[in-house]
Order: sequence, then C-alpha cells, then structure tokens
Amino acid sequence: MPPLVPGARALQRSRAGLEMLAAIRLPAPWLREGWCLYRCPVSVRPSARVAAFDFDKTLHFGGAAWRLSSVHVTARLRQLYDAGYNVAIFSNQHAAGRQLTHDGMEKAVRETISRFDDFVSFCGLPLQVFIAVARGDVNDPFRKPNTGMWQLLATSPRCNGGTVPDARQSFYVGNSAGRSTDGNSVDIEFARRVGLEFRTEDWLSPRGPLGGPHPLHAS
Repeated sequence: MPPLVPGARALQRSRAGLEMLAAIRLPAPWLREGWCLYRCPVSVRPSARVAAFDFDKTLHFGGAAWRLSSVHVTARLRQLYDAGYNVAIFSNQHAAGRQLTHDGMEKAVRETISRFDDFVSFCGLPLQVFIAVARGDVNDPFRKPNTGMWQLLATSPRCNGGTVPDARQSFYVGNSAGRSTDGNSVDIEFARRVGLEFRTEDWLSPRGPLGGPHPLHAS
C-alpha cells in the first residue's frame, strides 16, 4: 500500500481540526496524543504479549442490537486475558476528523469514546483502547496502516505498565485483509508493518481456532 501524499488544503484542515481537538476536555481515563485518543487504565496488567484487535466488524458489529451480535466476543477476550495477554483495540474512526466547529468536534469526540466505553463495560475487562481520529486523507502517523498507535502502546509509560510488547509473541485480528469483500487492506498491512501475526475476524467466531493462526497472516 503506497503512502498517501496529502494536499495543502487537507493539511490545513487537519491542523485546524487538531487545534479544536486539543481544546476538548476528555473524561478520565481518556488521553490524547496528536490525533490519537487512547485509554490505558491503571488496572491493566502489564504483559509483553498483546492480543490486538480492530473494532468495527471485528469486535463490534454496529446497530442497536450490537450486544447480541458481539456476545461471542467477550468469552474469547476473557480467555486471552486469563492466558496473560494484554488485550488492546486499535481503531480508525473518522467523525472527529471531519468536524469544522468546536461544538461539532465536542459532539463527535463524546460519541466516539462513548461507543468504546460501552464496549469496555460490556466486556468487563481492563482493555486498552487506541483510536485514530484524523481525516483519512492526511496520512496521519496514528491512522492504520501507519503504526503510531502501536508505537504509543510500546513507548508510553502510561500504557502496559511500561512493559515493552514483543511483536513475536503478539497478534492482531482485523477484518480489512484485502479480500474481494473487504473495502481495503489496512488491517493486514498494519500487522505486517508492526511485525504481528495477522488473523481475520473469523478467528473470533465460536467455531474459530483459538490459539491457532489464520491462513492470512503476516510473516
């Protein structure tokens, strides 16, 4: 996937948007680094092994009945947590990056983090969450397939108890794998750039081979 070269207007809009984002007060435990919103609660158990996931159409399937369509996910994440993994979510979102006013930005940020807070509460686990909210046309370092969100997990003393993750003992699950039915390949490319084994969302299904690799994997 060739890197995107942003235009001058896109960069100008991005800079203005980032100023608005910086003015938004985030509820605890949410923090911000550039265009990345993230939560690394102190209850997270440090581990060099990271079970990393995309969000939409991997863990969360949208709609009013999302709890029913995601009910199989909680048991799988609990198994990983009990096995000693740090369970983390890496997601691209777009609403905040499109805003032109402070009120619009505040609403978009509030609604975005609310979706993730609801999911964390649903799972009942101390999950770390990283959300890239920049526009998709500026090649922001945090937006997948760029690796800024992973680097934040790996280097921030607030995340993972300061323990550096080992990509060789970790993996990433996502639904954007470049298949004919996928909109893009950002998830498999993100895994490749970080050096993570890649698994598609099917691995999470009740019939999926927990503990085994998916045929589509990053080498």
